[in-house]
Amino acid sequence: LFLSSAKDVGAPPESVAEVHVNLGQICVRQKDPAGARGHFNEALESRELSVASVNLALLTLSEGQAAPKEKGGQGQMNLSNLEEAIAHCKRALAAKDGDARSEEMASKILADAERALNAYTLAQLVENDKTFPQPRGTMDR
Repeated sequence: LFLSSAKDVGAPPESVAEVHVNLGQICVRQKDPAGARGHFNEALESRELSVASVNLALLTLSEGQAAPKEKGGQGQMNLSNLEEAIAHCKRALAAKDGDARSEEMASKILADAERALNAYTLAQLVENDKTFPQPRGTMDR
């Protein structure tokens, strides 16, 4: 209701975008990732806000977490989620909206996500390279 009223009276896009970010953060707290994603994307349609992109990166990473190995999962991040989070962080840094906290967070997430992506890529190369010495699993006696 508030958002439609704000648009009807011609509220500036900056204000509408910030309301969407706040609503997205409420959705995250209420464990509604689809609602959160919708609000963060709505915010970005109104205005480039680094905080919206950072929140999308964090949401994407949380959705891509696999169950740990000790609980029967693969224990690694979904590759497409890593790539998507990297794209959100780059968008946050490109926003240049003066939000130093969000820019710092985007930089940290970006560095971690790229490191994880590089480790995954290296592991895949080693696993698929038949000339690379493979671990034997047990020692010969």
